[in-house]
Amino acid sequence: MYYSYDNEVDVLDIRLRDGKIVESDEIEPGLIVDYDAEGQMLAVEILHASSLLEGASKPIAAASPMPVAQRNRILRALSSGKSPSEIVQSERGLSIADIQNCLRLELRNVVEAGSIRAS
Repeated sequence: MYYSYDNEVDVLDIRLRDGKIVESDEIEPGLIVDYDAEGQMLAVEILHASSLLEGASKPIAAASPMPVAQRNRILRALSSGKSPSEIVQSERGLSIADIQNCLRLELRNVVEAGSIRAS
């Protein structure tokens, strides 16, 4: 897994694994999931990423602490190419909210590393 941030278009790309993207699905405004030909998830793109750092609500600051084992479990499942709904179905005790929170925590790590700043 690796990250890249494009300052010019303000997009954070969280690449879960290598492969050719053949389909993309905007699962919520500004959050795009990319899939390969077999339907395996390859990446998550966050549009207008710096806007997540602006304002009083600060969505990434609202990320709840998560046990390391649970976070690693989610990241492994995402890296395997499973979609969020497949993860919820196959990984006992996880919800879409857990996956969203995990992604917020990962975004916070990128921000704290200085890879992305509010515009």
